[in-house]
Amino acid sequence: MGILSRYFNKYIDNKLADCPIEIHHDRCKMAKRNCGEVCIQSCPKQALTSSEMLEVDDTSCIGCGTCVTSCLNGAIAMKKYKDETFIRNTVNTCQGEKIVAISCEKSAANQEEALQHVKRLEVDCLARLHPGMIMLPLALGVEHVWVDISACSDCVHNIECKITNRIEQNFAQTVEWLSSLGADEQRLVIHEQMPLHLKREAVQNHIDKSAYDRRSFFVHLKQGVKSNTLGVFGDFADQVFEEKSEQPEAHGRVQGETKQREILQIAMQSIAKNHLVGDRTCSIQKLQIGDDCSLCNICSKLCPTGSIQQIKDEEQMYGNITFRAASCNQCYLCETLCPRNQISFGDQVLVADFISKKEEEVFYTKLNSCTKCKDNFPAKLETDELCPICARKKSNNIFS
Repeated sequence: MGILSRYFNKYIDNKLADCPIEIHHDRCKMAKRNCGEVCIQSCPKQALTSSEMLEVDDTSCIGCGTCVTSCLNGAIAMKKYKDETFIRNTVNTCQGEKIVAISCEKSAANQEEALQHVKRLEVDCLARLHPGMIMLPLALGVEHVWVDISACSDCVHNIECKITNRIEQNFAQTVEWLSSLGADEQRLVIHEQMPLHLKREAVQNHIDKSAYDRRSFFVHLKQGVKSNTLGVFGDFADQVFEEKSEQPEAHGRVQGETKQREILQIAMQSIAKNHLVGDRTCSIQKLQIGDDCSLCNICSKLCPTGSIQQIKDEEQMYGNITFRAASCNQCYLCETLCPRNQISFGDQVLVADFISKKEEEVFYTKLNSCTKCKDNFPAKLETDELCPICARKKSNNIFS
């Protein structure tokens, strides 16, 4: 029996190792009640199921990445083609290029001979691209990015066009983020064929680069160093991309931005250097907390990304709540589960605050000490010097 058990465990371990994706349940389990299980719905092979926790059928999973980009909480990650691999490939490919095509291997092979010289970023599947990855070439100085979806219509895995739909949704989100920076949205193109004006520019660029001498190369290198674009993403990949599970946890969830959000922010930082961000806003909404907040700390405990933090200083007798929009994924779990209905979302966050990862104080109150239970509570809720719980007990004649 022991031999069979060891053999079975070894078989299971090998099967899990072959699975293209991995699930971080520390991010998934808290927010799945409010995420709508988008990952399950977007999977073209129905490889994801959820009972008590999210599970993947490794025999059905093809590693297209639709679940990875659809998950707001960063709970699903690729095992083979990770984000840092794409970053390094982008840095090596995009320097000095005017036009870059992002495509899968199949679409690259089918491309006409006139466009064979166009620099390409190849990924296993275009559904794998989240907004930050699409914006990386633009952040490195590329003028136009063409997302080549010519092979999607013939892809055997594109069941019910789920892969195409995910690609288009990710592209639309990218255009929205780019627009929030004041950049030209026309720099991004998604189509089965390269537009004629880009094709002409690509051919001309190829002719110009044939006379690219050594002196011109070092001039370009010097300009890249001055603009702080060369190497910034390479360093970012080395320093930032550590497994989130290795970082300290709090309240059963991992704090901080997801990998997708971090890539997006650093790409936006580079693009914003050439644009006046000013008072421009992004799609993230500000957290608002009403005056009747009791500092129960439920919102902070349940936030899957640690965007909400509560401080209750018993010595100075004050309490406050801070909100960091940079890591908020707008799952609205805090708003749904607030026991006093004091949480809402209002105005949109400034792009500058989003990029700088600014923390904003959204609630502040002085604390009073309850004369009955000696617990500290917000002064705004004071009722005959009793905390809300003791005040409720008194009104119900529970006290003798």
